[in-house]
Amino acid sequence: MADNPDGAALHLSPAALSLPVETGEDVFLLLAAEAAGLAESHLWRIDLDAKNRVLGKELIVDRGADTIIIHPRRVFRGALARDAAKVVLAYNRPSQDLTLKDSDYILNDLMGMAGDCLGIPVYDHVILTDKTFLSFRAAGLLE
Repeated sequence: MADNPDGAALHLSPAALSLPVETGEDVFLLLAAEAAGLAESHLWRIDLDAKNRVLGKELIVDRGADTIIIHPRRVFRGALARDAAKVVLAYNRPSQDLTLKDSDYILNDLMGMAGDCLGIPVYDHVILTDKTFLSFRAAGLLE
């Protein structure tokens, strides 16, 4: 179990903490059980060390992540406290449609700029459905 800087426990198995997150598939496997079947979009941040090992994860928005403005301060607060070297942003798509929307690009660009300013780059941005995923990194959409 990893510690959440806000005090809530984050349930990650020891195996999940020791494995590096290299691909969108790794993110999918880490979050699939938690994200499957949710009726609203949720946003998670996964904190990584310099070797891409998971330091912890945090649920940032637990409903409507695809319809609200998310402030970078809210997204990166825990990563700063955990001294993360980089982060992965991931959210589920209840519609099961991986077609990218303008809001996906806006979130990606805003969080990418904020992370760069803080010295905590966004390593990947992954959109999850119940059965598959889209990785911005694999698609060449991260700057």
